[in-house]
Amino acid sequence: MSKSLDLAEGAAPDRPERHHSLRAAFTSSWGLLTPGEQRALARLSVFRGGFERPAGSQVGGAPLRTLLGLADHSLLRRDREGRFALHEVVRQYAAEALGMDPAEFGAASRAHAAHFLALAEEAAPELLGPEQARWLERLSTEHDNLRAALAWLLERRDAGAALRLAAALHWFWYVRGHHREGLALLEAALALPRVSGAARELGEYPAARARLDEALLLSQGAGARTQEAKVLHALGLNSRGLGGLEEAQAFLTRAEAIQREVGDRWGLSTSLNDLGITWLLRGEGARPPSLRGEPGPQGGHRGPARGGLRPRQPGERLG
Repeated sequence: MSKSLDLAEGAAPDRPERHHSLRAAFTSSWGLLTPGEQRALARLSVFRGGFERPAGSQVGGAPLRTLLGLADHSLLRRDREGRFALHEVVRQYAAEALGMDPAEFGAASRAHAAHFLALAEEAAPELLGPEQARWLERLSTEHDNLRAALAWLLERRDAGAALRLAAALHWFWYVRGHHREGLALLEAALALPRVSGAARELGEYPAARARLDEALLLSQGAGARTQEAKVLHALGLNSRGLGGLEEAQAFLTRAEAIQREVGDRWGLSTSLNDLGITWLLRGEGARPPSLRGEPGPQGGHRGPARGGLRPRQPGERLG
């Protein structure tokens, strides 16, 4: 790897003088590094937008001492929160060096994808809990790394890992408004059932319905009751978006029944919320769902205490 930059330089003699000057400065710094530091710097080039120290150790094989040594050579910077980052020019040159060793490039890329898949799957349940804001911020900080990890998995055609990562990021994409990007990545990852949510947010209701119908059959065939309820809930929202309120209520009621059966409290709370909205949209004559006193996703209660507000009943006048 120590000769990689010389080889890359010789392959492009027609680059601008400024580029040669930058490369000369980097090559000089590269030559002052130990072989271990060169290997670590090259592997760290797979990161995008910086990284935390544990990630640097896991992916780059770089303990804190090595990271601080690279910072002393001005090849790595560290912010006040302790997060490390490579200047983009340094990262590109280090990536060239890494690319000259396909085995090392593959190992670093696999470690990077594995690290951020684990992070996304750790975050997924937390995004539905009281620590949602903190985890949303953490995923936002690592968004470029998550994109890079998913892009590498898609390029490698690792459908299993790509689908797992895309599914784990679904709620992050939804809450932060990355609908179009999420839709494109989910479709590339073989269109998980949750892709329909992104399509629905973009107003592509027919496309969402087609995917959801297929997803419902798959979840039912696999006996995946929790996922089946999620698909039924999404079908209800899709039908409501198309104005099919009666069909929407039927789908949501089926989702509610399964969520009660499997004990999915978060899913139940969202289905009851959307059942209530659908009931209100249907107006007079529609039978209201039992919304009072239902448990919320964290074990609280969504319904009002005695004397609190409640949905207005059909025909009831405001007093």
